[in-house]
Amino acid sequence: MYVDVDFIPSVGAHSHLVQQLSLMDVSMKKEKMVLILPAFERKLSKLETESSSSSSSSMESFHLPSNKEELLPFVTGVDVNNIIAPFHLEEFPPGHGPTQFPKWYTATETYQVDYDYQFEPYFVINKVDMPLFWEYFRGRYCNKFSWVGELFLAGYSFYVNPSSFLIHINHEYSHSPGDSETTNHYDKMYQEFDERFNNGYLREKYGRIFEERDDYDDDDDDGSPLSDGNED
Repeated sequence: MYVDVDFIPSVGAHSHLVQQLSLMDVSMKKEKMVLILPAFERKLSKLETESSSSSSSSMESFHLPSNKEELLPFVTGVDVNNIIAPFHLEEFPPGHGPTQFPKWYTATETYQVDYDYQFEPYFVINKVDMPLFWEYFRGRYCNKFSWVGELFLAGYSFYVNPSSFLIHINHEYSHSPGDSETTNHYDKMYQEFDERFNNGYLREKYGRIFEERDDYDDDDDDGSPLSDGNED
């Protein structure tokens, strides 16, 4: 399973995933595919900060939903607190938007989703012959969506399991979004992505590259994030 260390899987996720894979028509051993676990986060109250929310007392007072039935009231607004939301969907829609959370809320069977530029879900994948991470990224930014992008170019399909999920554990970040140091680091990593990974490695290996898009629309099925890299 590919997942960041600050996420906790729902109770029984392993057995649920094994069961879903056995019910699917495609085999992970034979087909290029990943099985996504939708990611959620606890929204902070007005009196909390990332630092205070990571304290042991704050974590102990927050009940992590153990299954989808417990999770949904916190997400859909049935519960007045409504303190859980899809992970970073407001801050960075392309990252997890293609998971199609509204569809997942009522899904009872595994469903396939389309790839979109900068998609970076968490999932189960067969490690045999899979593309590796681009090793030249340092720190945050670009390493996840670039890898998922190459999986797409390599012919992988993306499926979402209907029962298991992940919840992000709040913690104090080592960076401050918007400050000059973070901005400079992002610019450096994106330059690495664009020049060496996208226009270098991907163009040479697959004959296609990703085009940057200024907006994201999870209902847009016509826009392609790919190009052959040739200017008219």
